[in-house]
Amino acid sequence: MKAMAKAWVEKAEADYGTAQREIKVKKGANFDAVCLHAELCAERYLKARLAEDEIDFPSTRHIVVLLMLCLDLEPGWEAFREQIRTLSSFAIELEDPDMLSDEKMGELAMEACETFRTAARKSLGLK
Repeated sequence: MKAMAKAWVEKAEADYGTAQREIKVKKGANFDAVCLHAELCAERYLKARLAEDEIDFPSTRHIVVLLMLCLDLEPGWEAFREQIRTLSSFAIELEDPDMLSDEKMGELAMEACETFRTAARKSLGLK
């Protein structure tokens, strides 16, 4: 794996670990953090996939845009569009100080993240 792709994977895994730890908290879980880190995990795996093929991408956190850039490499990732949109919408909603996520949003974010993470890791030759 190319160095830049590996660096993105390391960041993605750090975010995945944070989201996993936080969703397991029994009392006082920060579901905003779960949603944010789940979205960051997907974003960074998208960037890793692009970096692996040395494809330039804009400086953006908009994961639907990053997914679209990946579709030439991974046409099957079209199946993840709705999950990527869900993660993106949660991240955008959480920018509103009046919006707080809840356990259901956290669980949906983790499910979307884990499903996409599995495909991304397989694509990059990771277990």
